[in-house]
Amino acid sequence: MLAYYTRSKESTEVKSDKYVCVNNLGYYAGLTDIHTRREKGRVDYLLIYIKRGELLIHEAEGELCLSDGGICLFRPHEPQIYSIKKTPTDFFWIHFSGEGIESMLSFFEKRSYDIGTLPEFEQYCHGFDSEFHTAPQYTDMLYEGQLVTLFARIAERILRDEKAHSDFLRIREALGLMRTEYWCRRSNSELARISGVSKDCFEKAFKHVMGVTPHQYYLSLQIEKAKELLSSTAYSITEISRLCGIDDSLYFSRLFKKKIGQSPAAYRKHMLTMAHGTPLLSPCNL
Repeated sequence: MLAYYTRSKESTEVKSDKYVCVNNLGYYAGLTDIHTRREKGRVDYLLIYIKRGELLIHEAEGELCLSDGGICLFRPHEPQIYSIKKTPTDFFWIHFSGEGIESMLSFFEKRSYDIGTLPEFEQYCHGFDSEFHTAPQYTDMLYEGQLVTLFARIAERILRDEKAHSDFLRIREALGLMRTEYWCRRSNSELARISGVSKDCFEKAFKHVMGVTPHQYYLSLQIEKAKELLSSTAYSITEISRLCGIDDSLYFSRLFKKKIGQSPAAYRKHMLTMAHGTPLLSPCNL
């Protein structure tokens, strides 16, 4: 088990009138079987980041489990009751206070978030351990400034994930319809009406979540279906083009070659060779 703390063994539970103040920070590696119970919390803030393992937070509403990539915040005087069971757990923490903290952490609206791998949190804590005590230039001002930068990185992760989830909810109905009826190309205006949002809002949300426009996504669905039909049925190229919602088979062939690098006929031949003589299904067996 590894651990480190700040400055001295004296209590670091302090409410500072500075803009930002780091009171205490550290990490544990491979920790098991611990239980922390501060029913009245502390006068400062506590931020915990889980690198590996599980941390159980016990609250009146129930038990909350933080696992790899989880982060949680306890504000001043909030009960801090959490435990680690049998799973070896690596986690980092920072106790801090200051007049500017609450405004900087306004994005932290829930107890916890899943933010994934965040090396900046680890580097912040490890940097204090390995460099602060041997490098006098690491003043309070520098280290507290780095904490503000860390808050910005955490906010970026949380707000990005929250925005993605919100945008997904906006396009969910339209997305499901596009996937099940890929052959029926609907306009962005129609998809927006299905989603209950404006056309502009739908297009922005769709691009944010899917990384492509609705038009590009339709094309990817049609090409994937074409690949499936070419490799598993005896339909002609013209029939497959029509089944995929593209009436012009010549346009379909050009599009397929542009996306896949092979013509539909060449792709079918390649898949036949890969299957080594496996018979195609006839249309009546689909």
